[in-house]
Amino acid sequence: MRIHTRLQAHDLESALNSAEIAGKVGGAVSFAVIERRGSRTHPHAYEVQLGTDDNRLPAGTKDQYGKNMRVRRNRNTGETPDMPYAATWHEWGWFLNEVFKADPEAKTSYYESRADFDRKTGNEFAVDRKPAWTRGHP
Repeated sequence: MRIHTRLQAHDLESALNSAEIAGKVGGAVSFAVIERRGSRTHPHAYEVQLGTDDNRLPAGTKDQYGKNMRVRRNRNTGETPDMPYAATWHEWGWFLNEVFKADPEAKTSYYESRADFDRKTGNEFAVDRKPAWTRGHP
């Protein structure tokens, strides 16, 4: 997924870490890809893929359609064989929630804005607090 933002790569890492600390993203999930790209609309763009080497999920994990999931799906690329499994839709959503909280003007290759993200995800990730990793900063 391409993310257009004013944030730096370390801020995206902090967003993922914040979602993990909140218990919304599995501890084994990390960046399989985080590459800086150009953006015509924002100071930065990053190509991002979340992955893991652990296909297990907590009991009761559901996909975006409410269907129970027992194991993770394979990632769509073989470029990083040490991370063959994908983050879930919810893990992606909680990560992007943190990104949009830190940069409300961000957009992605699928979500044109925070409002578009909330609309397309049915407000699944709508949380009105500032991300923990930016508290105390302007």
